[in-house]
Amino acid sequence: MAAVAKESSSASTIIKEPLHSVVLERPF
Repeated sequence: MAAVAKESSSASTIIKEPLHSVVLERPF
């Protein structure tokens, strides 16, 4: 169970990190 939580946690981080940099680079 803990391994699954860690997997999904790292997966969400991998998804969020590029999104974060894209948002930061976008001039709104």
